[in-house]
Amino acid sequence: MTENAGIGRRAVLRGAAWSVPVLAAAVAVPAYAASGCADFSVGGAGIVATGSNYTATFGVNKAGGAQPLTGWSLVITLVPKAGGPSITVPAQTTSGTTITRTNLANGNVQLEITGATGTTVSFGGSFTGGYTGSAVWTKGACQISKGIDFGAPIVPFSGMSATLNAGTHTSAYLAGTASFTPPAGVAAVTNATLTFSVQQKPNKHVLIGSGPTAATVVSGAGWSFTSASSSGDTVTYVFTFTGSTSAGSTSSLSFRLNGSGSIGNGDFPVTIGGTRTLSGTQFVTVTPTVTTANW
Repeated sequence: MTENAGIGRRAVLRGAAWSVPVLAAAVAVPAYAASGCADFSVGGAGIVATGSNYTATFGVNKAGGAQPLTGWSLVITLVPKAGGPSITVPAQTTSGTTITRTNLANGNVQLEITGATGTTVSFGGSFTGGYTGSAVWTKGACQISKGIDFGAPIVPFSGMSATLNAGTHTSAYLAGTASFTPPAGVAAVTNATLTFSVQQKPNKHVLIGSGPTAATVVSGAGWSFTSASSSGDTVTYVFTFTGSTSAGSTSSLSFRLNGSGSIGNGDFPVTIGGTRTLSGTQFVTVTPTVTTANW
């Protein structure tokens, strides 16, 4: 393969942005699909931060009039943002219903309130940092939920790197790696989605563009190959992380993009496409250090 054969013999990923939008604050989810729940929705203001204090107000509404909360249970899950946040929770709601707090192993805080009466549950306390999460009401088969996002914004992630290398002329695959290291003060990363695309030379398609054999995870605890899809000369790959990586630790993925023919030789150049994202609960914007080999 000559220096000018194909676009981007030395493919460039440098400066790519890996991003995910911040969880929307306190969004009510209407009309749960289970029988008998169609008229219900979550009311109240959710959790509202004022300085270093917060107020929590949740209710269950029904079309045509508010319903009593007797028989409902409420589970609030608070997911820490960056910065090692903390939160105080009273033993009871303002109406005297018990609040059971559980500090989960993954760093989340779970609050359970069961058997409340009236139309609203409320309580308050102090906090540092910030939290995302959800408040889920349950009564029998009926569940309705409200998103939570309050306090400090998620700090931009750092420590992301990736590599994509061509296999040998007879190996029929592209070898790649990716890794991320959560910085200090961030809760353990328990989910992430890596998406990227590669572009083949027109009319020289050798990569498998769809199906379970399109790519393979060679190594990487918690990582799995999710999907591949083709559009013209471009193949887009998705890998999913469902493990747990704590601050200061590194999650590493090694993968192969499978194909046929002599991938990377003069007749079949492959270059990096425009899609490159790493998304997940703790990710906002990442500028990784990314390198590629000669193809």
